[in-house]
Amino acid sequence: MILKGIALQYFRNYINEAFEFSKPITIIVGPNGAGKTSILEGIHLLSTGLSFRAKKIEEMIYFDKELARVKGKIKDFRDNENGVKRDSQLIELEIMLTRGLVQGKKTRKTHLMVNQVKRLRKNFVKHFYSVVFRPEDMRLIEGSPARRRSYLDSPLITLNYKYYSAHKTYQQVLRKRNKLLQLIRENKQPRTTLSYWTMQLIKNGEYLQKNRQLYVNHINQQEFALPFKLEYLPSVISSKRMEQYSDKEIIVGHTLIGPHKDDFIIRFGLVKDRSLAEYGSRGQQRLGVVWLKMAELSYLEKETGTKAVFLLDDVFSELDSKSREIVTDMMAKNQTIITTTSTRVVEFIKKKKIDLELISIPS
Repeated sequence: MILKGIALQYFRNYINEAFEFSKPITIIVGPNGAGKTSILEGIHLLSTGLSFRAKKIEEMIYFDKELARVKGKIKDFRDNENGVKRDSQLIELEIMLTRGLVQGKKTRKTHLMVNQVKRLRKNFVKHFYSVVFRPEDMRLIEGSPARRRSYLDSPLITLNYKYYSAHKTYQQVLRKRNKLLQLIRENKQPRTTLSYWTMQLIKNGEYLQKNRQLYVNHINQQEFALPFKLEYLPSVISSKRMEQYSDKEIIVGHTLIGPHKDDFIIRFGLVKDRSLAEYGSRGQQRLGVVWLKMAELSYLEKETGTKAVFLLDDVFSELDSKSREIVTDMMAKNQTIITTTSTRVVEFIKKKKIDLELISIPS
């Protein structure tokens, strides 16, 4: 599939703007604060129904407006559900964002449409896929385990509705079980009330960890210019382990093991598998995150039969010339949209004689 264009109406700082993507590589150039990342956010919104940076939907709506719209045109080349070749078709995706009130009437904050027909999220996201790299993703190396779990979950939630349901159920059960543990600790509930919630936690937790491990296996099969390896550190959940930890859980008042405690380490090096977080340079760490994103692209292609759009937000900063060569060579594998503040980055990529398009965003 190919993203042909996107239109933004009252989205972030855009009142009414449209951008076309006619080349395999698009570079968006402009100063900080001009709205480059907002374009990538709009594109990613069309592929997931979710923002990669807004904590509240209202943050994406122009300051004095009731709603915002993001529209995209996708050219889809995939075979039909029976595997039969078909002509390419143009799909129009649209997301309408509201503050919960339009013309005085209550409404949902997110409306998803495919060819002007409203869809549920599970039927919306399958039409277009994207993977985004942002400077904030460096926290996958040095930040909290929660960020790394989110990385593992992202493609699995997008592609596997059963995983999405298991993940949602697990979080709900975890909250209820933790509340119950507190009540048992205070002698307000008998210990036997834990049984049902523990069984549900194990059932959904085992499914999550099984699929996370399969995804990690796929990541470690990917070839890259540097020898990276992902070491999955699951907080294994099972009936036996839950029984072993039950007394401690009542004392502390929360669940001590399970997928909500999972983590991973990126290791690198041919002789010794060193931790990238502890021993890698800033440039090596940035390449490590790019490697994770490339693995996500590969996984999406393997599972869907189509290439996702690669969104790179200021990826070239803190990279030396050799590392820039590595990233530039990878861009040819997918439709790629890059943002940068530097015209030097543009000149660097042009030297590779890549067919590219340039979009300038004024301040």
